[in-house]
Amino acid sequence: MSHDSFQEHSVTELTDALASREPTPGGGVASATAAAVAVALGEMVTRLTANKKGYENAQEALREYLPKLEAIRARLLELADEDGKAFIPLSKAYKLPRKTEEEKAYRNSVLEEALRRACEPPEYMMETICEAIDIVDDLTRIGSTMLMSDVGAAATLLSSALRAACLNVFINARSMKDTDYATGLVSRTQSMLEDGCNKADAAYTRVERGIRWRKN
Repeated sequence: MSHDSFQEHSVTELTDALASREPTPGGGVASATAAAVAVALGEMVTRLTANKKGYENAQEALREYLPKLEAIRARLLELADEDGKAFIPLSKAYKLPRKTEEEKAYRNSVLEEALRRACEPPEYMMETICEAIDIVDDLTRIGSTMLMSDVGAAATLLSSALRAACLNVFINARSMKDTDYATGLVSRTQSMLEDGCNKADAAYTRVERGIRWRKN
């Protein structure tokens, strides 16, 4: 599969590429794609609830959310591409020679920079996913009751995507020599992980409890 843009490929092509022996696309691309699917569900719910009788009080928020969700979905797909591309210099850095002290020093310098760059797409991905979670959380309250299963699906997909994205940050930060930088990065990531997953999981639970069949 070409690394130019994963957006240009079908779902079958993408999953075939994920299943291949190639190291990329990997978990980062999968995370962004799953989150984009979740956001698309949020867009659907927003569109179908718009102008719906009985949801007059939600219309202003829905009009605000739709363009935001569209932008978030586009950004996530961009980040899927960026994540795939960021792996290439990292992979090359790991293969640099390290026989002499000079080679080791050069490799460490190149690798440190590549590790930082490799963490950027998943960190931005997490920030973007958290924006989506805020909206989907509200959609569990104001969206059409007939579409709550779709909102719940969006919430749990976003929670999973957030967890998956954070792993790419953690695994690269672990290899960094600059412990201060790595500690700050992991702290920011951990905060987003906890806050975002707590909100998304609560939204999912709200939906599940609201739609679960109950025997009279």
